[in-house]
Amino acid sequence: MLRRKFSDLTLCISYHINFLHDKAHMVKNLYKQYTILEEIGRGGFGIVYKAIRRSDGAAVAIKFIDHRHVRKWTVKHKKLIPMEIHLLELCSGTPGAVQMIDWFTSSKGFIIVMERPELCLDLFDLISVYGPLEESLARFIFRQIVKTVHSLYINYGIFHRDIKDENIIINMQTGEAILVDFGAATLYSRTSRREFQGTRSYCPPEWFKRLEYRPLEATTWSLGIILFVMVTGYHPFQSEIQICLGRMKIPKQITKKCEDLIRKCLTLAPERRANFREILDHPWLKEWISIENEQFKTILDRKLNNSIVNCQKNRNHRQQSTIKTNNQFSRETSLEAEIDVYETIQRCSSANDVADLPDAIM
Repeated sequence: MLRRKFSDLTLCISYHINFLHDKAHMVKNLYKQYTILEEIGRGGFGIVYKAIRRSDGAAVAIKFIDHRHVRKWTVKHKKLIPMEIHLLELCSGTPGAVQMIDWFTSSKGFIIVMERPELCLDLFDLISVYGPLEESLARFIFRQIVKTVHSLYINYGIFHRDIKDENIIINMQTGEAILVDFGAATLYSRTSRREFQGTRSYCPPEWFKRLEYRPLEATTWSLGIILFVMVTGYHPFQSEIQICLGRMKIPKQITKKCEDLIRKCLTLAPERRANFREILDHPWLKEWISIENEQFKTILDRKLNNSIVNCQKNRNHRQQSTIKTNNQFSRETSLEAEIDVYETIQRCSSANDVADLPDAIM
């Protein structure tokens, strides 16, 4: 990790006079073209604001990224740009992937302008307000997510690396699912198998056990957690230990086909997990029936009136907990940091029940 960071630093120094890419615009033009409104999201690597395009009143999202917080750089046409911008340009037009409209540079960082439905919620807020989704609705959303992730990999070799409920935006008028925040994304390479940035509660067991990251298999694991959260309303695992032991309880009301798909995605051995094609061909997803716009709005109409109030309350608690996960486990930090539970996992791997494990690591 230290070698990679030194390499990135050297790259930044070498190209510091070339931050202004030919296709970028100066930040002064940003305020001429857009009216920036309230903040709608904040993370360790950027702040996202709701905004309006002055020319036509279209709703957009504007993300500010400090130079110091760019996770990965790339050189394009002898110009240094963040990998996130390069990948958004690369996958432009991909259904289900957020579309970049424009980007700007300033002395402090980069600004990305992206599409944003006028009426939308992220999947975290949708579940927090509405509760567990009916399987027909979960299937409708999940199928879109899998097709998007599959398309990004097949067509461009892109791995998002931070697939989670907060990075999936749902258009509340059409039910369209949009994958956002490519800040941790990368192109497939040998390096991508040795490093990982993402969210701890969506991390696969092989990372905690052996610091091993397999992009395809790790993505399947994240998809399995997404599906579990959609149909139950809570996270399947409460700690790294539970992840490594694969202990989860699936409620009885979940259908056998849905349970089977969840278990195929959350299989402990990475080589035995379902791949994208197997997920899309699974009998549960084969039951997919298109949900028309009117049907989608009808399903969710009863909660739309109080969604804004409830969502604001949920955002205030996000830094403390994810859906039914404890504070320490759900913190959103880079998983390149050293993992100190390895020895404990090895000692406890033969435990008969998670409840028997030491309280200090639960």
